[in-house]
Amino acid sequence: MSEIHGWVHAPNGADAIDAPYEIKVYPDENSPAALESPDLAIVVVSDGVWIHAMGRDVGGTYLREADAYVTTAGGVTVMLRNVTQAVDMLTSPITINAGGFTSYNDGSSGVIDVDNSLVALGDLIAIDVDSVDGEPKGLGVHLFFGPRLSV
Repeated sequence: MSEIHGWVHAPNGADAIDAPYEIKVYPDENSPAALESPDLAIVVVSDGVWIHAMGRDVGGTYLREADAYVTTAGGVTVMLRNVTQAVDMLTSPITINAGGFTSYNDGSSGVIDVDNSLVALGDLIAIDVDSVDGEPKGLGVHLFFGPRLSV
């Protein structure tokens, strides 16, 4: 288990997100790597809301599940992208339905693109917010890593 601390960065001059976040990486298929913005940060449409280099604990494993939540209800669509390999890691995005809080209960998990699920040491992984409905706040994304999923 490792803990990595960093900063949320909103590209293109957006000022809605500019606060600390914490990434916890657990390279076990039953434990998440959590990417969380502060509870009061308004979720905005933007590519590269988070970009993070994958460390030794996750390098060489596969993305197995991707989910999201917000702390103030609202609809959100999230895509996961491997910047280094220039590929989307999901065939269908993570969705939280309008008025909902989680993709677990109020939407759907991202569908893993098995061919693009391998994460190498140092790969830059980006969280892209593709759409927002309402004014959701406090976006969090849970990424589960482990052995390759069966095709």
